[in-house]
Amino acid sequence: MKIVLLSGRTTKQGVAAEIGKTSDDYLQNVAVIQLNPALMDQMGVKDGDRIEVKTLHGSAVVMCHKSDIEENMGFIPYGPWANLLIGSETQGTGMPDSKGTEAEIEKTDKNVESVDELLTRIVEGRK
Repeated sequence: MKIVLLSGRTTKQGVAAEIGKTSDDYLQNVAVIQLNPALMDQMGVKDGDRIEVKTLHGSAVVMCHKSDIEENMGFIPYGPWANLLIGSETQGTGMPDSKGTEAEIEKTDKNVESVDELLTRIVEGRK
């Protein structure tokens, strides 16, 4: 299923970052994608299911949560999981394009990687 991926700050993401980026709180509040319930029904996914998100820049497995976002969009809070998906090009602004990235999403049985696992994957050069 194709969507337009958005990313940004959330209150929960900010609070969890203060607790610690290797904490379970951070993982539970940042390794997530918010999708429209109609899209979730179409995909056969429930709140809390795992979704693999793939873009031209990389891939990440995150937990799915219902949201009132538009049906063809998905929202992932700023953090390591979003960073894998949005790329690093800033077009001279100093801030990567965190809005409007085309993505492919599908339900998966893969595990959500911890921050440590993501960093290992990045160091090893795996998308």
